[in-house]
Amino acid sequence: MDRILKIFMYAGRACLLLAFLTIVSNLVRTCIDDNEAKIAINVMEKNPERIVRHIDGAIFTDLHIGRYEFKPTFIQMFILSNDSGSNRWSLVTFCIILGGTILFLVRRKPATLAKLSEEGLGKFVFISLALYLVLKALFMVAIDRYILSLTNYRFGAPKIESFDIELTILILIVIERVISSLLSYSKKLKEENDLTI
Repeated sequence: MDRILKIFMYAGRACLLLAFLTIVSNLVRTCIDDNEAKIAINVMEKNPERIVRHIDGAIFTDLHIGRYEFKPTFIQMFILSNDSGSNRWSLVTFCIILGGTILFLVRRKPATLAKLSEEGLGKFVFISLALYLVLKALFMVAIDRYILSLTNYRFGAPKIESFDIELTILILIVIERVISSLLSYSKKLKEENDLTI
């Protein structure tokens, strides 16, 4: 198997392994937390009474964010452990889709990956980034609605997660640069090898 295909194969397997380990870790944590019989999640009150205070010429607005503690079922505990987990579930889904797609391409269309240019890789990373952001938004909405239904539409998931999105974008850009460099280096070595033969 070509070096480039091996790199892609290992990347696909790493994505699937990350998703699997995240699910197993969450399952173990759920089993441990299930013994305590309660879960506390960060929530934000929906349609709260707006309290605005003026402090030294500045305006302070209370966001009504707090912890909601209740006795969940095992499934609720699995979904909501680690503070409502929209980040975790969007990452798991993203890793499964990305890893599965990469492994599918390695097995079924290896010529496509072998001919992949740096520009093509950039497009692949851009599409992956767009997919992650769409999944992130979908899971934020889904978890928010799930928490709303659990709390009789009084509380939803807090919307303070922008750092995670920015960090993920940075990680994807770094990964794209590393793979692009490896791709360029591998093609250069192959050309040199062809010249010596």
